[in-house]
Amino acid sequence: KSAYGLTVEQTRQILNTKECEICKVTFNNKNTLLCVDHIKNTKTVRGILCNNCNLGISRFNHDIELLKKAIWYLSRPPLYG
Repeated sequence: KSAYGLTVEQTRQILNTKECEICKVTFNNKNTLLCVDHIKNTKTVRGILCNNCNLGISRFNHDIELLKKAIWYLSRPPLYG
């Protein structure tokens, strides 16, 4: 709450989030971590993600162009095989 300047109601909404906004994994599994994805400079909350999706976009430095290149790479035919 205090890290992102959220109201009590906004915090409640986050804690009631049922699934990751990207992969839709449910948070009712104790092994699935709920992560508050935020814009680093402003601490503005972007959404709620599972740990895997949060780490994934973090590893691409939240760079949309880099993520588009990754999508292109995954979409192209394999070089070998």
